[in-house]
Amino acid sequence: MSKWLFAALGMLIALAGLFLASRAHDTGLYVHGFLLAGFGVALNFWLIGRWERLGVQTPA
Repeated sequence: MSKWLFAALGMLIALAGLFLASRAHDTGLYVHGFLLAGFGVALNFWLIGRWERLGVQTPA
């Protein structure tokens, strides 16, 4: 169960970053938003790779 919560946290971070970037009025917030979005996406790809290596079974 905690693996799904961690993945949901990554998705929320990515969505929050995209929201920040879309509402930015200066370059700093724009870049920070896209960095957060990239981190959230990279976190989820890392989790998927980790689960594949460990052989974690997910319900279909």
